Amino acid sequence: MATILESKQTREFLTQRYREALGQVLPDGLSLSEDEAGRAAEWAAIDTVGKHLWTVALGDLWDWRRAAERLHVTSRQAIQARAHRGTLLGLAQDGRLVFPSWQFTPTGGLYPIVKRVLRIFRDLGLSDPRLVVSWFSTEQDELEGQRPVDWMRGDRPPEPLLLAARRAAFAFMA
Repeated sequence: MATILESKQTREFLTQRYREALGQVLPDGLSLSEDEAGRAAEWAAIDTVGKHLWTVALGDLWDWRRAAERLHVTSRQAIQARAHRGTLLGLAQDGRLVFPSWQFTPTGGLYPIVKRVLRIFRDLGLSDPRLVVSWFSTEQDELEGQRPVDWMRGDRPPEPLLLAARRAAFAFMA
C-alpha cells in the first residue's frame, strides 16, 4: 500500500524527485536566465499538479466494451452514438473514446442524473466533455460543498445538483 504524504512532505518529495529528474534530462551547457528558469519551474509545477488533478477527476476510464457491458448493448457504434447524442459522457483520449466509470451505478447502468446534466450543458452549446468532467469533480456551494459526483453517488435529491449544473453552465457561457 502506498504511503500518503502530507502537503509539506509532498512538496519536499516532489522537489527532491524533480532535482533528480533534472539531473538526468537537463542538457549540459544549457544556460537560462533567472526569469526563464523561474517560468520553466512554474510551468513544470502547473503541469504536474494539473495532470494529477485531471487524472483524479477522470477516475477509472473504461473502453467501449466495458461501457457496453454495463449498459447491456453489444456494439461500439451504439456506445459511440450515445456519447455523440449526449446521453453518455465520453471523451477522446489517445485517439479513442473512453468513458469515466463514475457515471455508472455499482449495479450497472448509468446514473439517471448524468443524462440530465449532459442535456443542460449541451442545450447551452457546451458540449466539450472535459468541461463536464471538470464540473462533476469540483466542489459546489449548492451541494453543501460536495462534488457533483459524490452527491450523485450518495443518492441525494437531484434538484440541487441540476440547479448547480444550470448555474455553472450559464456561468461558463458568460
